[in-house]
Formats: sequence, structure tokens, C-alpha cells
Amino acid sequence: MVVFHSSMLNGGLKEDAVPFVAAMTRVLFECQLRATRPRIVTAVMTGTRAQFEADIKLMTDTVLASMLLNLSVGQEYSLRPTSHSTTQGEPNRPRCT
Repeated sequence: MVVFHSSMLNGGLKEDAVPFVAAMTRVLFECQLRATRPRIVTAVMTGTRAQFEADIKLMTDTVLASMLLNLSVGQEYSLRPTSHSTTQGEPNRPRCT
């Protein structure tokens, strides 16, 4: 289990970001465990599944709330990938630089 120490707040994280970071850490940890755990075991772990789903909901709600807040102050969001130059025949997808 991952434990967050109060010193994380000194690293530039806002206090309201800590629940998001904790949820994201739990989701990533559970995803790693699910990759090696038999599906039947995951299916009967109702508490773990409920926490996993609650964490995903928290992250989704946080991102959507942030997007709506930024939209209300005039920033634009696009859910489409930005257009980057591609080579002939490749799909248009962002490139890492």
C-alpha cells in the first residue's frame, strides 16, 4: 500500500491535488496487480473493485471539473489530437519529441 506523507505538499502539489494523486496511484497499482491476477479472483474482490471504480470516478470528476473551470475563464479544450506532421501513410497522431 502506498502511503502519502505531508511533505508531498511541499513539492508544489496543491492540497486538493492529493486525493487525485492518491486515487491515481491506487488505480495504477491495482492495474498492475490485475495484469497478473486470475480474472475469477478479481471478480470476487468486491471491496477492491469498489475502491477501483470510486478512484476512477474521482479522477474523471476532477479532470472534468478542471476543464469546466478553465472553460469558464475562457480557455479552450480540444479532445482531438493536435495535428502534427506525419510521414506518408501514417495516421495523424502526436509525436514525442
